[in-house]
Amino acid sequence: GFRYGSIDQYVEFASGQSEAVVRVPILRDSSWHTCEEFAVKLSDPQDCHIRGGGCRVKIIDQDYFPDNSLEQFILLNELDVVSRWTFASAFVRLCWNQAGVPWKATVSVVISLMHNAYFLLTIYLKVYLI
Repeated sequence: GFRYGSIDQYVEFASGQSEAVVRVPILRDSSWHTCEEFAVKLSDPQDCHIRGGGCRVKIIDQDYFPDNSLEQFILLNELDVVSRWTFASAFVRLCWNQAGVPWKATVSVVISLMHNAYFLLTIYLKVYLI
């Protein structure tokens, strides 16, 4: 995943034991994310049966929306002193760092510019060729 590391671990249960701890490394960054879930699957049981086969784990982000640069204002409840441009630029940075957004935004802008170029070329040809 993007926010957690991969592990391949052998877990051995002693006789009568029904729980074990498996540590999954959480990758920290300063960007805000929605809660993320992943599954832990148990497989290849030996001398036992697995009921359910695993569990779901939820990562609850402790970063601030749209980014941690606004943390002090949020904690002090002083958001009125933060300019709208600061909020807007932080939100744009958050969106731009999401997977797939940069190239989709670039394609959208290029298509829009091509439409504008076609429109201006049509006007130019109508004015100067007629």
